[in-house]
Order: sequence, then structure tokens, then C-alpha cells
Amino acid sequence: MTILDRPTLVSTVLGSCAAITFFCRRLSVAAISHALLPHCRRRVHVDNIKDLLSQDCVHCPEAYKYVDCAICMMTEAFSRLGIAQAETEVRLYGGSKMIASLHQPGGMAPVGHQNTDTAKKIIADHGLKLHECNVGGTGGRKIIFNTQTGQVTLLKTGLPDPPVFPVHPQAQKGRSL
Repeated sequence: MTILDRPTLVSTVLGSCAAITFFCRRLSVAAISHALLPHCRRRVHVDNIKDLLSQDCVHCPEAYKYVDCAICMMTEAFSRLGIAQAETEVRLYGGSKMIASLHQPGGMAPVGHQNTDTAKKIIADHGLKLHECNVGGTGGRKIIFNTQTGQVTLLKTGLPDPPVFPVHPQAQKGRSL
């Protein structure tokens, strides 16, 4: 996880992992996380964000690996900078099914689906709205995040993935990817 207040291009390659970006246009502050797994082993996110205590994440040396902890840490950092939820642009990428079987042993959904489902739930529980989402499919993705503009360039690898779609089209007026 990285939080930046200076112009940088951050790139990452995704398969089943989830990348979450936050951007505040007013302060030109950006954050990006590349999370490997949906949930921290130390805690379980059941119904509501109150099930997760952000302070626990701050002291955990592995927090950045987990979707739930990474989003909590990013949200907490933006809050401490005085950034309101309404001015936080959130984007979500990744969550591909990288192994051919439909389900993992025990009937669990593939880890990519778990990662993006967890991200969507926690983003909503924080009162944030997704501005863009490109998840699922069977191919990988490379994203390049411009921390000065909040724009994400998406490059697809392997087999075709679903198209990028803005979740809140009104938030994208006048902007292109």
C-alpha cells in the first residue's frame, strides 16, 4: 500500500489480486493497494465496517496483503488528512479467475472473486462509492495509476476480460481513461 502527495506513476500487474486506488482531487493525494487475499487471518469482517478496527491494521506488519485491512488503512489515512468520503474517488481492478476450476475445494468461490467481493463490501461499508470497476474474467491486467490526476491506464493480458465501466457516470463527466 502506498499513499502519495507527489506526482508518480505506479504500476502493478494483477491476476486474482485486487488493486484499489483512492484519489482526492482537491488535495492531489492518492493511494494504491495491491492486496493478495480478502481477509486478515486475525479478524473477520462479518456485517459492517465496525467489525474491523482500523487501529489493529496500523500495527500489523502484514496488513497491506489483505483487502479488508488495506482499505481500512487507506480510508483512515484519507480521513486523517481531512478528506471527506464524497471527495474520494475509488477504483477497483483485478480479481481474475486464474485457475480453470469453477470453485475451490470446499465450495468456496475463487480467491479473485473473494477479493473483489470483499473490496466492494468494505468500500460500501465505509460510505465510499466506486467510480470505476474492472474485475473478474480469466485474464490478467496491468494498471498504471497516475497519482497527480487519479487516472488509471488499464492494459489487459491473456484472455479477454470484461470492459471497464464507470460505476457513477456523473463522476466521470469530461474525463477519459
